[in-house]
Amino acid sequence: QLIDLTTFMPLLEAQYASSSDEPALECPARWAIVNAVLALGVRSKTAAGSEAAMSDVVDGFCRNGTAALPELLLDQPSLLTVQALLAMVMFAKGIPDVQAFIVFATNASRMLQLFSLESEFLGLVMELEDLEQYGKVCDCVSKFEREATDLMGQKTVTGTESAMF
Repeated sequence: QLIDLTTFMPLLEAQYASSSDEPALECPARWAIVNAVLALGVRSKTAAGSEAAMSDVVDGFCRNGTAALPELLLDQPSLLTVQALLAMVMFAKGIPDVQAFIVFATNASRMLQLFSLESEFLGLVMELEDLEQYGKVCDCVSKFEREATDLMGQKTVTGTESAMF
């Protein structure tokens, strides 16, 4: 579980109090994670046979979340930013969209590195709840990073090894 309900609900409420139709400039990570989690939730709760009818809703939430990607990547690294990228990884994995999965997974990994380095450099001390979330994020990033590395190492259509970055 990437984010628990008690953490997600205040994010959802804050986002809709700020704006229901565009990213809040003060927190693009909140916009991205709210939309990505809603997309995942709707997709997972859609009854078999209803996927086509709900696809516009799911795709809309997904597009909303990814619209904040430039801000996520250029903003100050944070735990919420990494969680938002991981929610996008999970969505891309379920489509499946290999390219999107790799892009989101590698960016989540690098953002976690930046967040960890910055936290260490500044001597930031996390609350217990944040430490638990940080542990979950580290586990998810590690898992998805391994999967992305495996995907990048697979043979391409031409039969050659794909390049690793």
